Amino acid sequence: MMIRRSKNIIKNNSKKYNFRSLNFIGKKILVTGAGGSIGFELCKQIMKLSPKLLIAMDFGETELFYTEMRLLEENPRMDLVTKILDIKDRVGIKALLKKNKPDIIFHAAAYKHVCMMENNPREAVLNNILGTKNLIESAEKNEVKQFINISTDKASDPTCIMGATKRINEKIIYCNNSKQLNKINVRFGNILGSRGSVLPIFQQQIMQRGPITLTDKNMTRYFMTVEEAIYLLLQSARIGHSGKTYFFDMGEPIKIIDLADKLIEAYGLKINKDIKISIIGKKPGEKISEQLHSNTELIKKTAVKKIFEVKEQEIPDRNFMKKVGSLINFCLNHTDDNVIKEKVMELAK
Repeated sequence: MMIRRSKNIIKNNSKKYNFRSLNFIGKKILVTGAGGSIGFELCKQIMKLSPKLLIAMDFGETELFYTEMRLLEENPRMDLVTKILDIKDRVGIKALLKKNKPDIIFHAAAYKHVCMMENNPREAVLNNILGTKNLIESAEKNEVKQFINISTDKASDPTCIMGATKRINEKIIYCNNSKQLNKINVRFGNILGSRGSVLPIFQQQIMQRGPITLTDKNMTRYFMTVEEAIYLLLQSARIGHSGKTYFFDMGEPIKIIDLADKLIEAYGLKINKDIKISIIGKKPGEKISEQLHSNTELIKKTAVKKIFEVKEQEIPDRNFMKKVGSLINFCLNHTDDNVIKEKVMELAK
């Protein structure tokens, strides 16, 4: 059976986003997780906005190598620093911020795969929570003006370890708000075509002549193109008030089985005739559907269309950061996954 190259099943609407309207001229900007899909696109768009310095940071050498190469291909005169650095490395983070004095940090570095983190809760805590805590504490000590914590829809009433660690990070943003550092959370859902997302997995399965594997025929997810997500993320940074959480209007959730059907059709094939679909069951930590805000969170519009603010949020108690420290210390000294999971889920409530 011959398989044709697929048509674009999602239209690219990037031309309608006026990135030039965003003012980052003369700013020094650090992007963590710069080798990932979101981090790279952030660097790519920021690079066009005339920053004084762009610092692209990632722990993955190969990913950062290609990020640097692609950015300099587009703008060889760009004042770019690439730094291989683990966000868990407190000493390295402190030295990087002290040397470069960024004005703004976009924190995209995280472990994101739900099932992987269910099986590796200790690593989820140390990377996602300890890493974020390191960055915020160093930012407060090094005259950083703004910290944008990139969160996820899975942080809303989390049922998985990954979402719970992100929810704890959101709570950290609410704590100890300094007058100097403007800290905000920005939640959004899935990015179409990002590494590890369902679209490239389906494409690979089609090229291998199937089957396409689905966890549940009723599963839905929110999707957004990377261009739109980055535009709204940068807009959130422009309008954000410290200690607030923002999320995007991502339209109606899409049934994953419908996405698979459209993709099969785009390749000129027919579902269950040329390519079969196999229902394999829900994986650990997965929800059938996600939500961008919980039922207990009140929301309000902002000055930017498609960006909403969580109006009221239960502020963590004064001992919250001590509890975070206790969780991190436990993970540094113990490896009992079941106990770690219990502690994470309790702290995320």
